[in-house]
Amino acid sequence: GRPAFEAGFQADDLIVAIDGERASPDGIDTLLERTPAETPLAITLFRRGQLMELEVATAPSQPRWQLRKSEDPSRAQRSRFQSWLGQPFDED
Repeated sequence: GRPAFEAGFQADDLIVAIDGERASPDGIDTLLERTPAETPLAITLFRRGQLMELEVATAPSQPRWQLRKSEDPSRAQRSRFQSWLGQPFDED
């Protein structure tokens, strides 16, 4: 995707290590999930047969949203809720 391209990755790059730790297809997400936001990382990869390293940073943290039902919704709020979720406001 675009963030990867902007970080310097290309479509056929093969990531082999992240900060010196071997990277497998199943383990890359785990490595990235346990890394704090905006942390610099050294990514070792093969590009067209050449071993190289990119310095990148993990993405900034995203705000976490939580949706809750209003305790005293207006008629308009009840209507929006029903049109959005396809069920009456009072159903759980």
